[in-house]
This record gives sequence, C-alpha cells and structure tokens, in this order.
Amino acid sequence: MVDHHSFTPAERTERDGRNHVQQMLALDGEAQKLKARYRQWAQGGDEAYHVPGLLCDFMTAQTQHYSMGAPGRLHILDAGCGTGLVGQMLSTHGFTWLDGFDLNDSVIVEARKCEVYDQLRGGVDMNQALDYDTGTFDVVVCCGVFCDDNVDPEALSELLRITRPGGLVMISTQKGYDESHGFEAWLRKPEFTRMAERVHHLVGAPYSGRVTADYHTFRIHS
Repeated sequence: MVDHHSFTPAERTERDGRNHVQQMLALDGEAQKLKARYRQWAQGGDEAYHVPGLLCDFMTAQTQHYSMGAPGRLHILDAGCGTGLVGQMLSTHGFTWLDGFDLNDSVIVEARKCEVYDQLRGGVDMNQALDYDTGTFDVVVCCGVFCDDNVDPEALSELLRITRPGGLVMISTQKGYDESHGFEAWLRKPEFTRMAERVHHLVGAPYSGRVTADYHTFRIHS
C-alpha cells in the first residue's frame, strides 16, 4: 500500500514553501497577522529552501491578476538562473518558454541538464548592459542575486528595459541589502519611476532556512 503521507526532503521543502506563500498572500496587508506567521515560520527547521515555491505562486497569482495569458505563452527570463532550480519548478507549473543566464559558466552546464530552458547564456554580468533587445520578455524573475557583494540596484534598470510594457519583473533582495545598497531610495529615483511601479512587496519573508528576504514585483508602464 502506498503511503501518500510520506514525502522526500525535496517534496517537503516544496510543500512547506508553497504553504508559507499561500498563507502570506492571503494575509498581504495585514501586518500583525503577517508578523505572527513569520514568527511561527522562524520556529521551524533550518534547511528548507523556500524560493522556488514562493516564486511559482507569485508568478501564477500575478500573471493571472494582470490577465497576461496562459503560462506556456509567456516568455520568461530566469536572470541569475544558477543550476536551474527555479526554472525546473516554473516548468512544472506550465511556464515552459524559459530562457536563463548566469555569471558563472559552470552552473550553466548544470542548468542545461534540467532540459527546461530554450536558451541559456553564461558569463553574463548584471552590473553591465544586457545583450537582449528592449521589451523581449513578458516576465523576468531574479532570485538570490540582489544581495551583498553581488549586483547594485542599478542592475534592475536593465531587467526593466528588457521586459515588455505591461510585463512583470520579480526579484528578491536578501536581508540587509537595502541598508547596504540603498535599494528603497533607488526605487524613488526617476530612473526607476519613469519605467515601472512596484505592485507587490513582501518584507522579511522566508528565503532559505531562517534567512529572510524581501520579494518585489514591478510592473512596466504600459
């Protein structure tokens, strides 16, 4: 008899991450309840990697909210794709038109093994201009890149540029990034405000283990 209540560690990670984000999305804007939920999460284990589940639910919710069309028809860029963990989960949720890039060529070798990306590029420095045409993508997702000693807030400008009008850019910023890089101040500058607006923001949400991050969704002006 199959035990349907048994989960592998990877399945538990995905399940827990998705449960967290569903509860947080339902509580969006209810600050006290959100804080209580984060306290409850912080008492859990140290090993869970929540990012793929979080981003898949954000992607599904936001693309539906803005009536962007069927997941498989959306051209998605996984910026800083690493070994392809986010891309794999996006693919299982129907987001199958995927491109990716990373600074590290060796992780691109691993990402290719996932067989979920249409195009992959290595050696891409997000602190430089990106070699994509303006308005190429419907959605750009970038997780685990905006952190200390990695990229500057100005790198967001290029992600916005290569996203079409009405499209979405979804990123994470790790705890402490705003303090060290002035990210929130940069979002008030004309170089951001003339291109996009922030339409969703989760503060201090689960990232990996007990490490937290902020999650942002930006919508390009139509």
